Amino acid sequence: MANAEQQQTQKKKKKQTEQRAGRPTQEEVKQIKKDEKGQTNGEANKESVLLAKAKRKEAQTKKRQREQAAAAAAVEAEAESEAGECDSNQPTKGSNKDKGSSNSSSSSKSKSSSHSNNSSSSDDESNSGSSELQFVGGDDRDSEDDSDGELSASFELFDPKETDEPLLLLLLKQSRVYGQLQLQQQQLKPLAHAVANQGNIGSIIRIAEDGNTGTAVGFVSLLSLQQHTPATDPILTKVLQLAKSNAPQSTENEIRKLLTPCISSSSSSKGSSSSSNNPCVLICGRYRNLPLEIVAESYLSLLEDVKWSLQTEEMDEAERKFYKFSHVLGVALVYKEKGEQKQKAKKQKTENGAGRSNYIFAEMEHQILSEGSELTFAAPTNQTVRFSTLPDSSSSSSSAKSVVQTLQEFIFIYVLPYEKFVANQKQIKQKMIMLQQ
Repeated sequence: MANAEQQQTQKKKKKQTEQRAGRPTQEEVKQIKKDEKGQTNGEANKESVLLAKAKRKEAQTKKRQREQAAAAAAVEAEAESEAGECDSNQPTKGSNKDKGSSNSSSSSKSKSSSHSNNSSSSDDESNSGSSELQFVGGDDRDSEDDSDGELSASFELFDPKETDEPLLLLLLKQSRVYGQLQLQQQQLKPLAHAVANQGNIGSIIRIAEDGNTGTAVGFVSLLSLQQHTPATDPILTKVLQLAKSNAPQSTENEIRKLLTPCISSSSSSKGSSSSSNNPCVLICGRYRNLPLEIVAESYLSLLEDVKWSLQTEEMDEAERKFYKFSHVLGVALVYKEKGEQKQKAKKQKTENGAGRSNYIFAEMEHQILSEGSELTFAAPTNQTVRFSTLPDSSSSSSSAKSVVQTLQEFIFIYVLPYEKFVANQKQIKQKMIMLQQ
């Protein structure tokens, strides 16, 4: 008994000596080693997840390239066939020249249809007619140039990496959506960090150059509101503020019920992990005349990313639960004639929703992705935007000119079940084609 007490006293004195000397105690050393081992295992697991996803996305990219090459070849073959029919009615001497001209025109048309977006679309924020990439919601909204400038380039999707944080921050700062939410740089930085470090879900769109060094022109990701606090807090706080002053009471109540537990400072956030709801927020941004084909591809890839994260064996079970999304929160910019908004303002305040069909969306993908939303409302930004609408191509009048409209800008908030969001993603390509016609 005395020996046991002596040993205990010696251990206590040794611990006190180590603490006075500034050295970690044996218990602290054991804990440090345990933490280091867990960190190493976590890093190794993260690397395996990213490597597995990279292989999957590489296979998807190759498949998409094969499909694009096949489509381009089909267009070229059709053009050659049409050129051959024309040549049969022309003198033999001029046949080769005519055929060469048709091939050149066909090739150019095929390239721009696959990798360009005409900037004169009335669904865009305005028409600059410039061949330069411009960010959606830029400061050039007063431009009235109606020229048919097109961008011809190739684009690829890349997984987000930690080193992409600065460029993601730049894209977020350039986005008018987050600017109208009045998010400052110190609030956008945690968002950029979260997107960059979530390599398993999301894509960065780059101009195809050498590897992944091409210029970044867009990105898309989904962040769990349960997992990424307090990074997502500023967005949720702003949405709740806007809902209080702009949404019908029933809509505000439902949005508050869904989002409040996800705010880190909320008293109910501690119990949110046991909630059946796991909403996520759609974080995205792109340049205006980015081809809609690659925009659609990025959302189809996002769909596959979530599906893969739920199924892959490389994913840690503690993290996998955050990808079982229940709802999606989206933020977009929309436009409407001033008079129309005043007439319907009182009616909207008593209805559950803002009426999607009454607005022009700055980004076509939000018009498609928000279909079937359970909760919607619009908040005025107190700013106007000028639109140039091209005349109807079927019009027989050669003197028809574009019409410039001044529309009021709104922040459009929508919430829908994740299952519905998935259904919209699956149809995004076909619906983009329909809306363009």
